[in-house]
Amino acid sequence: MHLNKTYFLQIVVLLLLLCFAQPGFSMGAWDWLNDSPVSKFDDDDWAILKSVGYDLLDRGQDGEFDEWRNDETGHHGTIKIIESSEYEGMACRKVAFYNAAPDHGLSGKSVQTLCKQPDGIWKLTRVKK
Repeated sequence: MHLNKTYFLQIVVLLLLLCFAQPGFSMGAWDWLNDSPVSKFDDDDWAILKSVGYDLLDRGQDGEFDEWRNDETGHHGTIKIIESSEYEGMACRKVAFYNAAPDHGLSGKSVQTLCKQPDGIWKLTRVKK
C-alpha cells in the first residue's frame, strides 16, 4: 500500500515522523529526501517506526529515546525527545531522529518539532517564537 507523499513527509520529517512516496512524484523542495534512508523504507519499516515513535511521543520524558529495527530489511533508527513545550494549546515535542538503510549505504539525522493535534495525531509544526 502506498500513501501520498505529503503524508510521507510529515511522518519522515516527524518520525521524520511520518509519509509514503508515490513513484514519479516530485516534491521540489523535498527532493533531498530521495537520497535519504527513509526513501528506501517499506510499509513494514514505516509501521515499526510509527509505532515506536507515537508511543515515545505520547509517553516519553525529555531526554528519553527508543530504537526501532526491522529485522527483515535491516533498516533501523533512534528517536529521542529533546524537549517538550506547548504551542497554540497543543503539546509539542522537539525530536531528534536518526535513521539508516544500511543495505543502500544511507543514514541521516534530523531534528523536528511535532505537536499533538486535537484529533490525537502528532504532526510536524513550525513553532513561531
